[in-house]
Amino acid sequence: MKLIGLLTATAALFSLSSVFCVPLTSSLESGQQVSVSQQLGQEATTNSKAQAKPKKSGRRSFPKTAFEYAQMVEPELGVPPKINLDEAVEIPLYVNGERKFGHGLDWDNPNFLGKDTFSGSTLQRHAGQTAEGKPLPDVVWVSFGRNFSLSPEQVGGSVQFIGYNKRTGATAYFESSDHISPWVKVDDKTLRMRGTMPWIDNPTEFNQAFEPPGNVQCVQCHQADPFITNDFITAAKIPGTDEPVIPILDADSPYYVIGGGN
Repeated sequence: MKLIGLLTATAALFSLSSVFCVPLTSSLESGQQVSVSQQLGQEATTNSKAQAKPKKSGRRSFPKTAFEYAQMVEPELGVPPKINLDEAVEIPLYVNGERKFGHGLDWDNPNFLGKDTFSGSTLQRHAGQTAEGKPLPDVVWVSFGRNFSLSPEQVGGSVQFIGYNKRTGATAYFESSDHISPWVKVDDKTLRMRGTMPWIDNPTEFNQAFEPPGNVQCVQCHQADPFITNDFITAAKIPGTDEPVIPILDADSPYYVIGGGN
């Protein structure tokens, strides 16, 4: 079933308390099981009717909106994850081997991503699945909350997520603007990012939060690999393991950006 089918008939939300996603149901007082899509379907259908058909931009074939791009990538990657920053892994920062918080310090593992390094950024790995909740073992998604908030009163940063098909190399990028304060807050002192980003069950808000690659040049940084790795990124480990949250690919891993043209 395609993404529109998800919004008008059946859907599965994601449990982000672990690195795997599972479909959820909720129970009415009568004990009857009702799918989440049945509860959200009417609102999602109303929102989805307002979406225009995908439009191509320039020589590339990226659509104009994030929701349309989610439709485009679904055959290769399934549906994107629902991002709850509270359930992600905080990226630790160190000074002389000791965990520290804040910004402007002489970090052992600065981010090297074009801005000053702030504590409070997060990473999470999500297993791929279809709209019906069927696992896609070749697909992995990674969400990255990149913090540069000066204080809880001055929230700044971005939230981005990447989908990757390990078998075909198909890759999708979704990026927020720096104005994430409607959805994201940060803790006092540690500056840890928290909050839930809009999902595809509300296309209008999803489009307000995210942009497709045609509007942000993701491949300028992700030229040879979907996932950037450095001491900052790999410091975040899957809980209970020494495995980085970010997947580590080898030189022979396939890679292309869906909608990226030739």
